Amino acid sequence: MPQSLSHVYVHITFSTKNRQSLIDDYIKNKLFEYLGGICKKLECNPVEVGGHKKDMVFFL
Repeated sequence: MPQSLSHVYVHITFSTKNRQSLIDDYIKNKLFEYLGGICKKLECNPVEVGGHKKDMVFFL
């Protein structure tokens, strides 16, 4: 019996207002855990949650 399988990946990126360096090491891990938890509650298991520098966050 034939079947089709698919995966949809969404890459979401956002930054702080005016690209200010507001995401320091103190809140970075808590922020990533929080965003990952929101994804899991929506039954959307994140592949990766991370950031670049101190002004941007992404999740896949």
